[in-house]
This record gives sequence, structure tokens and C-alpha cells, in this order.
Amino acid sequence: MIRSLRAYGAFFVLAARQELFHRGALIGRFAFYGVILLVFSRIWLVVSASGQLPEGEATDLLWYLVVTEWIVLSIPMTHMEIEQEVKTGNVAYALTRPVSFVWIKTWEGLGHLWLRMAVLAGAGLFFGLLLTGAWPSRPMGLLLVVPVGLLAGTVSLLFHNCIGVGSFWLTDASPLYWIWQKMNFILGGLILPLSLYPEWLQQVAHLTPFASLLYGPGQVALKADLTLAAHVTIKLLGWGLVAAFLLEALYRRGCAKLNVNGG
Repeated sequence: MIRSLRAYGAFFVLAARQELFHRGALIGRFAFYGVILLVFSRIWLVVSASGQLPEGEATDLLWYLVVTEWIVLSIPMTHMEIEQEVKTGNVAYALTRPVSFVWIKTWEGLGHLWLRMAVLAGAGLFFGLLLTGAWPSRPMGLLLVVPVGLLAGTVSLLFHNCIGVGSFWLTDASPLYWIWQKMNFILGGLILPLSLYPEWLQQVAHLTPFASLLYGPGQVALKADLTLAAHVTIKLLGWGLVAAFLLEALYRRGCAKLNVNGG
């Protein structure tokens, strides 16, 4: 057990170093983050100037977007890496390793994820202040959301890996990812908080993991409420367990399929 944890830790550190080495990609992600926030800050300012938003709400809406995009833009495309290993057949060689292929990919993904989140957290603060000229109405929420956001990103990564393992059956897992992405956009409240949605759609969203992955951290950042943060954390831990069990079950079934088919 300890040996396995050390091995996974080594993959984590290696991935973090690789992410730090590819500075061009980090700079590009930094710039893309800024462009997204710039576009929506202009939209909120126009809407606010028209009197359709209460004073200060446009600022909070942008800070909400800072948090949700921080999470989404940090998640590595590990599902594509898993899909590629399955397509090329390299996954068969990985099965002979003493540690699980799918958990290697998960720990590598965490190395990329957490490094990106550290870099983009600074970018979010910089662009948020630059574009609004103000802190959110409850600035302490930005500190409170850091551990919640890290957990949300980790759970999202687990679900992404579940999508990648789907390539054992579909070969191309892209359709699953597109569905996940669109549902995350709509039911996660990526751009607008779910509180602005129709009541029935809010109820549907809260039955899915998407609301906890994006809307939950966004609300924690704006409300700076310890009780809310604890509630969101518990929900994220629950969905994380679901994702971990699903990932392991799918991987075992996928390996059995390879063995049956002579892979």
C-alpha cells in the first residue's frame, strides 16, 4: 500500500513538473482566462448600466465567473490520454504494472490540475480586480473557496477519467465528453448562478453533480458562509466517492473485456 502511494506520488510530482516546464501553455491559458472575463465583464457592465441589475451585482457576477472558469480551465484532458492509450493498444502493457493504469492517470492529472489551479488563482484575482476595480461583496469568500474549488476540480477530474475509460467500449469517448461539457455548462451554472434559473431547472440541476462542481464553489465565494462551504464540501465528497467507485468499476470491466477479446 505504502509502495503504491509512493509510486502514485512520483507520478503526481512528475506531472506537476511537466506542467511547470510548459510555460507557453500556462501563459496561453492565463490569456484565455483573461479574454473570457473581459468579454463577460463588458456584458455585465452594459446590463448594469441599463438598470436591469442592482448596484454591485455586476461585480459579484464577474467574481462568480472568475471562480467557475478557474475550475473549468484548470482541468486537464486526461480522458483523451486514456482514450489514446486504449486506441493504440498501449493500455495492454500498462496492465502488467504493479500499480493501476487508471489511477496513474488520475494522479498525473492531479499534478497538472493543482499546478494549473495555483497559477490561475493568481490570474483570477488579477483580472477580477482589473476588470471590476473592486472586491466581491464578501471578499473573505475568495479564501474560503480555495479548498472547495480544489476539491471540485479533483472530483471533476475523476468524472473525466470515467469518460476516458468509456473508450474501452466506444473507442472514441468524445461524444461522452461533449455531453458532459454541455451539461456542465447548463446544469453547473458556468456563466450564470443557478439561482437565476427557473425553479424546475434548479431542482433538476441539484440532482446532478454539476451544481456541486461549479455553482456550489461560486456561491461559497460570494456568500463567504462556513455552513454553506461545509454543505458544498460534503456534497462534493459524496460525488467524489461515486466517481471513484464508478471509475474503478468501469476500469475493471474494461480490463475484463480486453482479456476476453484477447487484448
